[in-house]
Amino acid sequence: MKRKLNNMIIILTILILSSGCAPTFNDFQRADTVGKNNISITPFISTTSSEDFANQTMNDEQSMDDEDIMMLPIDEDIQDSKGFKFAYGLTDKIDFNIKYESVEAALVDGSVLSIGLKTMLMNFGNNRYSLNLLFSSANQNISALDTDGSEDNDIKYIEPTILGSSKINNLFDFNYSFKILSQIDGNGCNGFFDCPESETGYASNFSIAYDIPTLEFLTFIAEYGILNLEESTYNHIGYAISFDYSKFKKSKNK
Repeated sequence: MKRKLNNMIIILTILILSSGCAPTFNDFQRADTVGKNNISITPFISTTSSEDFANQTMNDEQSMDDEDIMMLPIDEDIQDSKGFKFAYGLTDKIDFNIKYESVEAALVDGSVLSIGLKTMLMNFGNNRYSLNLLFSSANQNISALDTDGSEDNDIKYIEPTILGSSKINNLFDFNYSFKILSQIDGNGCNGFFDCPESETGYASNFSIAYDIPTLEFLTFIAEYGILNLEESTYNHIGYAISFDYSKFKKSKNK
């Protein structure tokens, strides 16, 4: 009995490590840049899920008989996150971006800090396209099931992202993006940019941005995203409110 309990702990630990902290891949933004010397702040919340981990079946050869199968039901929602995005306009076409996100998942918690540049590529009025290149550093703290100890993991990766926005009307935009998440340092790496064992993820996000008429400096964003990472698929649903400082100043001067 004790042996089976120990092996149950080991199996659950493996599942938590494998599914407990998926990469964050949200965007919560239009393709537009904020404008020279302007500031935008966007707080957001998000939930990430994965059907791949909803009902996992494992064969534990150590603790079970040869043909015994153990069913381990696992909730599709594997992590919740919240954070904010900060953008500063270096020029009318280039933004400096910072994003901070805290993540909570079962016995895993952590944070992701990203910095980078966003560059407007094409602006056709109703349709705009930009490139957002982020450098991200993620820290995970994993609590052990059978001890009071914990383990820290640090991973660094880059996120080149193509963003697109299409105007629906004066208040609504439809936004879409495609990004690559590629690890450059951390677990399994022999040095910076030397990660032969690392995984590469491919993600797409789709959102509706709504400019609130009575508060024209605020934009509500609802987003859905999909990430494919090796053999696993993750989904995220989240919401954000974006604050535009220049629009706020104009509203005060009216």
